[in-house]
Amino acid sequence: RGDWVCPELLWNSYRLSAATYINLSERKSAVDVFNTYDKEAPSCIGEIVIPVLAILGGTDDAAILPIEEALEVIKAKAKKAPIFDTAIVAKAPHSYFGYEKQLAEIIGNWLS
Repeated sequence: RGDWVCPELLWNSYRLSAATYINLSERKSAVDVFNTYDKEAPSCIGEIVIPVLAILGGTDDAAILPIEEALEVIKAKAKKAPIFDTAIVAKAPHSYFGYEKQLAEIIGNWLS
């Protein structure tokens, strides 16, 4: 019943199918691209060859590690990216709900 939509909101914000919930919970699944829990594990991020801006919310509960450390792990895995900048949206959760303006400003400034 993988296409069954779970009745409860995940992290009080998201409706997910049962299959998506399982994918989010399994190591090395298709959505597990950051591998921050294993700093030495390879990641598809290592194949990115364009400039990157990685952003996390300051209260992101999906980061596993402290926010700054998670960004450093991701940056270390992006070995081919010519530029890899990071930013933190202070106090923002994983969804950035309520912090969209700050997020847009960070992205706009980076693109400029």
